[in-house]
Amino acid sequence: MRYPRRLLTPLLFHLDSVENDRRQFFCMSGAGYVATAIGVGLIVLVVPHDAWSGRIAIGLAGLGALVTFVLEVPITLRVARGGELPLGEAYRPYAE
Repeated sequence: MRYPRRLLTPLLFHLDSVENDRRQFFCMSGAGYVATAIGVGLIVLVVPHDAWSGRIAIGLAGLGALVTFVLEVPITLRVARGGELPLGEAYRPYAE
């Protein structure tokens, strides 16, 4: 796993599917799901529910979590069922 070179990047982490194994893939995926759940939970607990700003924050956090799960859960399930590790943008060999 490598951290991004720039602060503004669509990928927070990079997992090289060629160099890493299934266990490492599941550790990274599981940690991502847990972090998402904790982040959304904290937002729900902290923001004011009676203010528009709080409602918008909760809605955007929920939408972000939904998009994350829709894009990533099928990949995790496919690998769990014996499929190959993904080779998408976040899983390609890291270019120095």
